Amino acid sequence: MGEGVVASWAVEYTDGTTLSQYENGKEVPYRSIDWSKAQRLVFESQLLRETFGIDPQPEIQLSLRSRHFMTPEGASTMCFLLVGSRPGLPVDADSTQWVLYWFPDGVSHVCDQFDCRDVRAYGSGLVHGIPRGLMPEHHQLRTAVDGALEV
Repeated sequence: MGEGVVASWAVEYTDGTTLSQYENGKEVPYRSIDWSKAQRLVFESQLLRETFGIDPQPEIQLSLRSRHFMTPEGASTMCFLLVGSRPGLPVDADSTQWVLYWFPDGVSHVCDQFDCRDVRAYGSGLVHGIPRGLMPEHHQLRTAVDGALEV
């Protein structure tokens, strides 16, 4: 993958307008996105274009971020993160409800970890040219005991 693949984002709003990552030759900051009016999030690279539907909910704060992977020799790749977190809190491991990770090769991964080790391993392999296949699905299974068996 390396330096040659460039990715960008755009947000399509319910009123038919679009906010793109680059407007008038300048990069638009993520904080300019009005998530309350967002209808679709579009990720695009030279390889593909993917669209994700957005349904803003008051109990989820949406934010867009990116993570970059680099080698000492200067090769790099990145992934975008659409983060759903608890409103009013800084976005971190404690406030994160879910994250959609998207790589420019079209691989995506959804989990509840703000810093997912599988994403780190995939990004590192990608930037070093080591194919890793698809990332595994993982979920933390929460269980509760509602009864006890006495013997």
